[in-house]
This record gives sequence, structure tokens and C-alpha cells, in this order.
Amino acid sequence: MHRQREPAAPANDRFLNGIALDATGNIALAGAFRGTLSLGGACSPLVSAGDQDMFVAKLDPDGDCLWAQAYGSDEDDGLPHIDVRA
Repeated sequence: MHRQREPAAPANDRFLNGIALDATGNIALAGAFRGTLSLGGACSPLVSAGDQDMFVAKLDPDGDCLWAQAYGSDEDDGLPHIDVRA
């Protein structure tokens, strides 16, 4: 019997699941990634702890990264959306 295998996910998948603006025009991002995620600016590259990890980041109104943080385990982790409140 022949079994079709699912294709392996690329090592550096990136998914943007949510975006929001705060009152001053800063941009909040939420998503997931595998491997390494580089957002530039003042942010160091994020490295996943295992399979897919989630991240949140804040960019200034010009799109420069102010901070970013990855969260996850060696399992498949994700963040579905983001909300910004004053």
C-alpha cells in the first residue's frame, strides 16, 4: 500500500495572524513562525524553541521594530489574533 506523505513545512515559515494600531500609531503584530524571524530595527532575531512558536511585536509608525518576543515550546504553538487597548 502506498501512503502519500504530507510535505514538510519550510524551515522558516512565517504567519501574520493579527495586526492592530494603538492611539499613537504604533503597530502591534501577532503571529507564528518556525526557525528564525528577523523584524529588523532594534529587535534581535527571534528563534523558535521547537516546531511553530508564536510572537508579538511592536513597531513604530514608520515600521521600525521597537520590541519583539517569542513564546512557545517544542510543540506547535500559535497566537490567533491581537487586540490593543488604551
